[in-house]
Amino acid sequence: MAAGLALLLLLGLSAPAQTSGQMRPFKGIVTFFTPGDGTLTGTGNITHLGKMSVVAYEAYPGFTDEGLAIGELQGTYTAANGDTLTWVGGSLIDVSNAPYYTSEGAVEFTGGTGRFENVSGGAEFYGITEPSGTPGILMGSLVLVNGVISY
Repeated sequence: MAAGLALLLLLGLSAPAQTSGQMRPFKGIVTFFTPGDGTLTGTGNITHLGKMSVVAYEAYPGFTDEGLAIGELQGTYTAANGDTLTWVGGSLIDVSNAPYYTSEGAVEFTGGTGRFENVSGGAEFYGITEPSGTPGILMGSLVLVNGVISY
């Protein structure tokens, strides 16, 4: 999780807060699609959420010295029962691995509804994306999520 924590610091985010609640594993797989307007929508299966959906927004403020695109993210997971889990985070995207893009990053849980109202924790993620050939439009991304959560 060191790479993810370094990315959080680079983007000005804090490390996941520790609470008196028990931290539990948070992991799963999500697939994303985008229509090209900075909105990402997806579905997946993540522990504590079950079958879920996600809506996220990503902005790209620039590049690192190594040429990696910097992504700033915010989003909401919606659990099968309707509870929501909100998060903010960042990513580093390598577009040099044609025909696919690879990404890694981290998110911090910031709130939610239902059982996630007093959430803390965060997760790292790793993804692979197939571009559509049209700038800004991705055919799809497969993202692996791994972290901890307390609620």
